[in-house]
Amino acid sequence: MSEVDSELQDHCGFSREQCESLEIESDRLPEDRIELVSVVGNSVFLDGSVNHCNENLNVLVGGRGTGKSTIVESIRYALGLYLLRKKAAKTHDSIIHQVLQSGTKISLQVRSPYPNEWVNIVERNVPNTLVDKD
Repeated sequence: MSEVDSELQDHCGFSREQCESLEIESDRLPEDRIELVSVVGNSVFLDGSVNHCNENLNVLVGGRGTGKSTIVESIRYALGLYLLRKKAAKTHDSIIHQVLQSGTKISLQVRSPYPNEWVNIVERNVPNTLVDKD
């Protein structure tokens, strides 16, 4: 395993075995997708940002300290996804509490195409619990 692979696994929180066990099925049903990510409040540098997501592929490009990891960790936080690996969890907690700070609201617009299409808004304030605005 390369150093880059190791760093990616540490960041995403999956073991090598978990990454290798992921299967891609071509005949899967359409999946839910995030259409919009909004960060409002006491964020150090993402306050007022609205990021629209493409339905196929989204790439975050920018220099160090421009908010790439903060956007990813904001999505993870808003959805209540917790990390298994200690190093990744420590990085996540650091971003949430030091960069986003208390009072920041993260909103996601999620579209579900199956069985009947609907749009849901998921919001979470730092450091509060998840709110699903159906």
